[in-house]
Amino acid sequence: METEENEIETEENEIETEGNGLETEGNDIETKGNGIETEGKGIETEGNAIETEGNVIETEGNDIETEGNGIETEGNGIETEGYEIETEGYEIETEGYEIESEGNGIESEGNGIESEGNGIETEENVIETEGNGRESEGNGM
Repeated sequence: METEENEIETEENEIETEGNGLETEGNDIETKGNGIETEGKGIETEGNAIETEGNVIETEGNDIETEGNGIETEGNGIETEGYEIETEGYEIETEGYEIESEGNGIESEGNGIESEGNGIETEENVIETEGNGRESEGNGM
């Protein structure tokens, strides 16, 4: 272990590892203030569960909160460039695979889809389009 002046400060068993519990190269983990806080088993991974380049995950406050298995992906389940997914409150809620798209499944500029209450409800494949199946300008629908 190599450190430079106060690089690791702990109070009574704050860092516990089994085997290779913490491995870093370079400045893999950088925090200011309370950068990473967990209660219980806050972060659990198998294999390379979390991989980032640059500051791929940035949060202010409790931006990512899950209960149970809140975020599950296989392969590249969530891919974004820039801030493509922005929500306030619980604006996106799904059970099962309620949102599926291939290619550019849902595209909007501005406030593309807005609803209060249960704005869009479907059973089975109630809305199906090929190409630009539904187009409107202004308050088309």
